[in-house]
Amino acid sequence: MTKWYVLGGIGVLLILIGYILYQEQKANNQVPESNSQTVEEMGLAQNSEYTEQKDNTGPVSVTVQPLTLIDSGDWTFALTLQTHSVDLTMDIVESVVLIDSAGNEIKPTSWDGDPPGGHHRTGVITFTSPELSPDTVLMQVRNVADVPLREFSWQL
Repeated sequence: MTKWYVLGGIGVLLILIGYILYQEQKANNQVPESNSQTVEEMGLAQNSEYTEQKDNTGPVSVTVQPLTLIDSGDWTFALTLQTHSVDLTMDIVESVVLIDSAGNEIKPTSWDGDPPGGHHRTGVITFTSPELSPDTVLMQVRNVADVPLREFSWQL
């Protein structure tokens, strides 16, 4: 009879350990809560006369909207990356460029937004305006989640 109590106790202990391990694994696989805000929550998109554009290619969704495109000042864009399957660890300043009307690349001067990591990143990317005012703004987002190139353009 004592043998059955010992076996029953061991069985309950194994079930309890299995349940704890299951809960721990479940918690590790959940998408972490993000401190980032969407473009709308940041209050950026409402003031722009340019339409938001979205690219859902691959596992990461990229959304871009021009905020300010001033001839002699900085050009700013709201940028959001969202996913549920990969970590967004890329350097956004290295991944985004503007292409001017002569085909030259303009690199960003700053990124004011979420740091690398996680599944949601939102912020404002800033560029120095091109020397000559183009008729079209072309932004390229490169090498995000194995998608070599995404392009966004707006008529000025």
